Amino acid sequence: MMTSLQIILAVVGIVFVVAVVAYNLWQERKYRKEATRLFSTKREDILLGESVSTENQGNYSILPEADRDDGAGWRLHQATRADRVEMRDRFEEPRGEGRFDTPAEAEEPAAPRGLGGVPEPRAASPLPIQVEGPIRSIEDDDLVMPTHATTVPPPRASAPPPEPPARPIETGRFQPESGHDEQIEYIARLRFAQPSLTAYAALLEGVRRLGKPVRAMGKRPGEGWEPLGAHTSNAYEALEFGILLADRNGALTGEQLERFCRLLYDFAAAQGGAVSCPDKQSALQSARDLDAFCMEVDVLIGLTVQARENQPFQGAEIHRLAAEAGLRLGRDGVFHLMDAQGHALYSLANQEERPFVDGGGDLVTHGVTLLFDVPRVRDGLTVFDRMTGLGLRLAESLGGSLVDDNGRQVNQDNLQRDRKRLGDYYARMRERGIEAGGERALRLFA
Repeated sequence: MMTSLQIILAVVGIVFVVAVVAYNLWQERKYRKEATRLFSTKREDILLGESVSTENQGNYSILPEADRDDGAGWRLHQATRADRVEMRDRFEEPRGEGRFDTPAEAEEPAAPRGLGGVPEPRAASPLPIQVEGPIRSIEDDDLVMPTHATTVPPPRASAPPPEPPARPIETGRFQPESGHDEQIEYIARLRFAQPSLTAYAALLEGVRRLGKPVRAMGKRPGEGWEPLGAHTSNAYEALEFGILLADRNGALTGEQLERFCRLLYDFAAAQGGAVSCPDKQSALQSARDLDAFCMEVDVLIGLTVQARENQPFQGAEIHRLAAEAGLRLGRDGVFHLMDAQGHALYSLANQEERPFVDGGGDLVTHGVTLLFDVPRVRDGLTVFDRMTGLGLRLAESLGGSLVDDNGRQVNQDNLQRDRKRLGDYYARMRERGIEAGGERALRLFA
């Protein structure tokens, strides 16, 4: 049987346990309310200087791989004016009738751009900077912000890496010694401290990949200049490289010129030499001017002999007439008239896909085309007369009609007008110092 003391102690123990449980429940309720208040109301974000709320978590997104900045984790983007208005409407509370927008003339200047074109955030901005990156949930931490925000600063422009050790680059003008043509080439020179046997295969391969033709010459001590080979056994005291300013793919670009000089600079740094690169900006302007001129005189004349309806041409007859005019069938299935140096003056091709074959075979076609590449042909007026004469003879012999590339009938009158215009083209080329069919023309219009 329990004594009075035991009963009192039991009651006290029960009351104590109940009090502890009640206290814990009260504390839990209190902290839950506090957490709800903290995470459902706006507070100041220390990174952005903006009031943000957990309600806006869905407005953040993770950048695709192409937009990630490997140097600093996630990238900060300065929003455009349209993006700013959208974000302002999303982040700010709606205003009443007195709401007004900032006038366009008060818009802030664009943010300075950092390394790689990434805008650098300003210290204070009246409009929000959009932050894109992975967001942690409330359960993970007490702050809603990018995971790197407290440890990784925004990307900033850094100083370029130091140049490799080498002799100073000379940038003054110089006269080429190797026979390069400074009228159509940008020429750079490399002089060695001491002539030595060097492998040039990697250097020559590098310049070939620039997208513009490059000629390389080397000078042996006490001797003249000679073409530079990839596996030469000669020791050179100097090299000269000439990159073409323009061709049918367009003018030499700043990127191509920078890569060209960088290849030579790196090679000189490794081999012990000095590079002379003339003024690049004037060279690029010369390239643009030369390309514009070449576009004006780069003309391809085409004349077509068309068959009349239900009267196609026979391949054997075409082969006979072409051979009588001095044309020879090439491996490409096209007839060519060649000069003494092996350059094509004009060509005769099948208008249809099937190529010509030796003797004509069983080929049947509804048209043949004469082609004349104007700037690549020397004594072009004489060649034009020979080509048009063959076209008229083919039309008469085959029973067809001679038309231009617009389908208009060709006669002696309009041929004479075309011949006069052709003479004007050749006169302009001579004034520019580019003789049609000469070495410069063959390189520029390759």
